[in-house]
Amino acid sequence: PILTAGYTFGFELAQARFEYSKINLGIQQNLHLPPKSLLYYKLEAGKTFGTIPYILLNVPGGNEFYVASKYLFNTMAPYEFAADKYISLHTRLSMGGVLLDKVPFLKKLGWRERVSFNSYWGSMSQSNIDYNRKSNFNLMGKTPFMEAGIGIENIFHVMSVEYIRRLNYLQNPYAIRDGIFLGVTLKF
Repeated sequence: PILTAGYTFGFELAQARFEYSKINLGIQQNLHLPPKSLLYYKLEAGKTFGTIPYILLNVPGGNEFYVASKYLFNTMAPYEFAADKYISLHTRLSMGGVLLDKVPFLKKLGWRERVSFNSYWGSMSQSNIDYNRKSNFNLMGKTPFMEAGIGIENIFHVMSVEYIRRLNYLQNPYAIRDGIFLGVTLKF
């Protein structure tokens, strides 16, 4: 596994008026699972100390394009949520053809199936809520944001197609309920 730790310190200088601290911890790994599967996961958590504009808080990466990314929330709009403490999970299970290899024509194509699940939960202190009252973002409730997908990869050995469905927070403005996302994977 790859362990990450980050610390950010913002201080007042000239026109910059915000003093704050951020701590982020994470772990990510590619696990080979028998017989031919590969599980990618990334778990990250963090906290921001201080009262600052929401853009300096933790804003999860939303995807505004129909290109799938294992590092973004594909059905979340950019800047849809903000939090000063959060936890996020990205997963992708590439099953290596366990199902599609049973169909003779598809076995010759070399297509591989995959499933994914992403989740994000965060909250915000009352001082940050009050400070950012006029800003345009959503706060999390007691349930985390979740999305799940199923797709086919290894199309022409570089492309993938994935259907991703948003599981909750469907009432938010600009919410993308689901979509077909394309991907390109280049390995050297």
